[in-house]
This record gives sequence, C-alpha cells and structure tokens, in this order.
Amino acid sequence: MTTVSIPKGTPCLARRAFDSDSERLSLLVTLLTVVGVIQRLSASRALVDGVLRGPTTVEWTDNMIVAVRDATSHDDVVPGVLSPGFIDAQVNGIGRDTVSNAECNWVRLGEALRAQGVTTWLPTVPTQPPAFYRDELKRVRENLNLTPRDLPEPVGLHFEGPLLGEKPGAHRSEWFTADDHLLAELVNSKMVTLAPEHPLSDDAIRRLRATGVTVAIGHSAVDMETYERAVMAGATHATHLFNAMGGVDHVSPGLATFVLTDDRVTFS
Repeated sequence: MTTVSIPKGTPCLARRAFDSDSERLSLLVTLLTVVGVIQRLSASRALVDGVLRGPTTVEWTDNMIVAVRDATSHDDVVPGVLSPGFIDAQVNGIGRDTVSNAECNWVRLGEALRAQGVTTWLPTVPTQPPAFYRDELKRVRENLNLTPRDLPEPVGLHFEGPLLGEKPGAHRSEWFTADDHLLAELVNSKMVTLAPEHPLSDDAIRRLRATGVTVAIGHSAVDMETYERAVMAGATHATHLFNAMGGVDHVSPGLATFVLTDDRVTFS
C-alpha cells in the first residue's frame, strides 16, 4: 500500500512516500507546487475527517490545499491512501541518529520520519550539561534550515528540560538548572517541557508564553494546586503521558490524572 502524507489545511510542500510493499519510490505521489496552477492528486482511498472514503482527489494551488473532493472519471486515480501527515512533537532521535549528537545524520533521520508518515516535526533536545547550550546548541539550530524540501519539515526545537522535577527518568537531575543565557535559548523554540515544581518554572512559563512558545508539563510529581497554577499561567500540553509522572490513584492522583480530566490541556 502506498501512503501519501498530506497536511490538510496547511501549506502543501514537496512530499514523497515510499511504497512499503515493493520498496519503490512512486513518482506519482511526489507533490510539487507550481505557483498559480491548480494541481491534483487522486487515490483510491483517503482519510477525511477520520473516515476512509474514496476514490478521492486533493487539489492545491499556490502552496495551499484548496479542495478535497470525490474523484471523477476524468481523474487519474492511483491505488493508495491519501491522509493528513502526522505532526511529531517529540523526536529525540531514531536509531543511531540523536538530535543533540554532533554525529546525527539529519537526512537519514528525516527519511525515517517520512517512512512513518510524518510531515512536520519538532527536533527535541533532552536535558544536556550546561556547556551544551552555550557551545553546541548553535549547531543543532543550523540543521533546522538544511533539511531538503522532500523531507518532513522541522519547524522548531522542543526542549525537554532542563527545568524538570521529581520524576527525572533518564534525565540527569544535577543538570536541572538554568541561567539567563539558557532561558533566552528556551524562549527561541516551539515547545518547552518543564515541571511546575521546579523553582524557575513560574517565571519560565510567563516568559515562554509571552513569545508564543508552547509550554508542556512533564517529568513531574506535581500536586493539584501547583498543576493548576501552571495551567493558569499558560501550560497547555503534557509530554509522554504516564511516563515519568504521577499516575492514576484514588488517594493520591498525579499528573496523568489531572491531564486526562482537564480539557484545557492536550497530551502526547
């Protein structure tokens, strides 16, 4: 089955998809935008509003999808499934390619994400020693602008730490600190995962939200009162639900319980 990942309602960029059965690269499912010209792609099935239907045609022009309609006899329908592309908000790495590692092969990493149906992603930097943010982070940022157009688009960094809390997991708690330089780096990102119980979290949430950064809660043993304060300050997401956080308990509920019963907060 050929799966073509198209971000519905977002700019239609050049995308390619592998035919996983025959290991062929299908030229028919390479999307190239020509300014001012309506282009279309038709497939035997499409995932539209959560329902598989088809045959279906997707039309786009000027880099934007403009129509999703039933295919007609005039459309060249290819066997396969058209679907919105996945947005992966936390990619620390795949296989031997780790985002924070100097040896990371970003093209190979992008190809692995494309094979999973991802079209947009957030390269994620887990907690690092303080010197990393001063000496090596620039290299990671530079890679954001070097991705070929036919690979999933990295739209900004996700910092998972270092302002984490009492559920460190694989993160080293001795690095859970930040100076003004590091806080300035966190502000220049798309998402930051932090723990509301961290002493710097209140100030960090305010600064991050003021610049449009999504604040996520994670690696936390937060109580209900502190959780509520973080959400009211602007936290809107939770990172890897149930992993490295308080769970579901009838006596002492934790972060997972708070998130699952709170429509204000999304989770991954």
